[in-house]
Amino acid sequence: MKLLRFEADGAKRIGFLHRGRAIDLEAGRRALAEENPACPWDVPLQGGIHDIMRRGGWTLDNLRALADAVLESEPSGLVDFDVNDIRFLNPVPGHSRIFTCRGLNPNTLWTQHVFALPAYPTFDLATRTGLIGPHDPTVLGPYPPGYEYENQAPPSWCPELTVVIGKGGHEIPRDQALAHVAGYTIFIDGADLGTSLAAHRPGYSPEECLRFGTEPTYGRWCLNHAIGPWITTADELPDPYSVEFTLIDSGLVIDHGYATSLIFGVDEVVHFFSRLLTLEPGDLITMSSPGFDGLFFRPDYRDQPDPYIRVHSPQLGNTLNPIVDRRHAS
Repeated sequence: MKLLRFEADGAKRIGFLHRGRAIDLEAGRRALAEENPACPWDVPLQGGIHDIMRRGGWTLDNLRALADAVLESEPSGLVDFDVNDIRFLNPVPGHSRIFTCRGLNPNTLWTQHVFALPAYPTFDLATRTGLIGPHDPTVLGPYPPGYEYENQAPPSWCPELTVVIGKGGHEIPRDQALAHVAGYTIFIDGADLGTSLAAHRPGYSPEECLRFGTEPTYGRWCLNHAIGPWITTADELPDPYSVEFTLIDSGLVIDHGYATSLIFGVDEVVHFFSRLLTLEPGDLITMSSPGFDGLFFRPDYRDQPDPYIRVHSPQLGNTLNPIVDRRHAS
């Protein structure tokens, strides 16, 4: 099952994909409840998918059973749309718990050259207020006064396999970790490498920060992070390491990779994080970029008309985010 948020007929909806159509799951739930007073699904589907699972108390099995009931009964209030007539939205708006594996997880030539490969997962736990939808514009804000952008690398974009926790827990055994995964989606990590200049404030050099994977890319000059276009449930993707990503920057293929390159697997990362704190339904864990070798091959957007970032994944869908470049605005 592919769960998504989408906009159609001027309304934002929660639904799932079926044979090229987006079916409004909440409208289907209401229609079933009206036709059958004994309908067990009496909790509205509101907010993002993490809200449904965390605050609404829905489980992945409940959502799948509801979707099956909607398809089987086809209630009179069923609402569905052709996928070409909808706008895909961020499936987890207002999300506040995301674990981001640092760029040390993919075992590529780049990480072998720059980093000392880690013995255990390294990560950030942060509140993400910059999550955008799979087709929303990515805005590059103006540089701060005195910023020496001429000597800095351009922004980087990294598509990452992202785990959606379906069942919470603490100290989850590794052999049971995959049972706590609801599904997977795409997270595009965007960072301006020049933000390592901020490292001078506490007294560290940018080289030291980069070497140890602690470059402060999530501060004032962080970029928008696109997510989506939907959440593919774990039963549809039993082998997450088969996921393939192709990153296209304004028509130029700059990165390609497979999740088989990840040093730490999904089960190990979920097990490791659950030992540090209690995981909750709806939590997101980004596994780091499986490609990374083509990171620095990007055009200068000042000379590029209508720039965009596109990610193609046969298993998880496609994203296409236009770039609005205001870095050089006065």
